Amino acid sequence: MSALDHQRMVTDLLDEGLLQILRALGATGCTGSLAVASAENAGVIFMEDGWVVDALVTDGSWLGEGVPAVAFLANLIYPELEFSEGTDFSRRTIRLDMDRLEDMVEQVRPLLLSSEQTSSNESRDTALTPHPETPADGPDTTAVAVDEPDAEPNTVEEAETPQAEEEEPVDAQDLFTTLRSVIGYMAAAIVDDSGTVLAEDSTGGAVDLGTFSPVFAQIFRLTRETTAEIGLGACTELTTATPFGTIIARCSATNPPEYTLCILAPRGNTALAKLRLDAYLSTSGNRP
Repeated sequence: MSALDHQRMVTDLLDEGLLQILRALGATGCTGSLAVASAENAGVIFMEDGWVVDALVTDGSWLGEGVPAVAFLANLIYPELEFSEGTDFSRRTIRLDMDRLEDMVEQVRPLLLSSEQTSSNESRDTALTPHPETPADGPDTTAVAVDEPDAEPNTVEEAETPQAEEEEPVDAQDLFTTLRSVIGYMAAAIVDDSGTVLAEDSTGGAVDLGTFSPVFAQIFRLTRETTAEIGLGACTELTTATPFGTIIARCSATNPPEYTLCILAPRGNTALAKLRLDAYLSTSGNRP
């Protein structure tokens, strides 16, 4: 098939979605690239002999590569697609048949949607917040008499006015509430040393906390024992980075310890999540 035939195929299947388009192109054994673009995002998917071998998100609210990039591009609504023949690429980050690729994309999609929705909500809230120097109902146009002396500031009252501070999380529900404002937050759990889930929270059910939490508690426990045996002391924090997200775990100072776990989507704000976990351990008296 010619490049024109491939482009016609892409156009005819546009309503079927990106994954079905990739499957149809793959059936032809084509080699080339499929450019995907929407109003705010853009990327490209590379194919070789009918196999999807690489993908990049090159512009937009999320940048990435590999399977997560395919998932991100598949989430775009009414994108423009353009197929080009040729092998102007050298990387091959994806080595999956189409069935396996679709399965992995469907697993990653909820993570990216969760991250994008949280980021979008924060941007919207920021945009709706009035400028601190401008009242919400418009500027103050009240006339001021020029012959009146300037009022002296009440420095005593101003000095005694307490500054508003963010409340520190003191229990599990407070912790979950503060974590939900972190970009990319997906789920969190507090697990005891035996693997029993004491409290849990999830934004969309994308993570099976009942299965995941006990396994990760065991990993943390073995890591603590190992670091203590080699003379480094029992570790108090464990961060696991994956192509599809990040798991942050903190250990309490209690005996036996409890493990506080937080799961973030790709590009989640790990620094802020760690601060929230640290604040919880500090105020709950469990900081290691």
